[in-house]
Amino acid sequence: MTEITIIDLIKETPYYTYIDLLVEALNTYKPKRIIEWGTGVSTKIMDREGVDEVHTIEHDLEWYNKFKDGYSNRVKCYHMISPDYIVAGNLFQENYFDMAFIDGAEPRVEYMKTAKGLVRNGGLILLHDAETPHYEEGIKLFVPIKEVELVFSSYHLKTLLMVNNK
Repeated sequence: MTEITIIDLIKETPYYTYIDLLVEALNTYKPKRIIEWGTGVSTKIMDREGVDEVHTIEHDLEWYNKFKDGYSNRVKCYHMISPDYIVAGNLFQENYFDMAFIDGAEPRVEYMKTAKGLVRNGGLILLHDAETPHYEEGIKLFVPIKEVELVFSSYHLKTLLMVNNK
């Protein structure tokens, strides 16, 4: 099964998923430049939706190698390990991005703090798997716009779309 088929399969589920929220944010707010912690299916979606620039940072070399060549030239992939992964924002100017997508490995609160400076005032922050209690410190940096929750018998998933108010 190809990854596009997986995306389509996920989108056909009866649940409003993080993918639906990502596509809605892309189509509603039309961000041109996105920074992402955690390369993968979401990167493919951003690329498919025609975002001008996606800078995606991945710490896992195997995962990075799996995805790095599967995007258009609008997507720049970076393999970085801690502590570089945390401070990847030093590669970019403040307020450069319209959106940050945070779905990478820990420490996500640090990525949120970095995103605060990199994403312009009024820009978006999308936090996947936001149900983890210790993310609250980072979530408080932003103003929530929309929340998506999926509750299954064995687990609970939450995704938050937030705005950066500086």
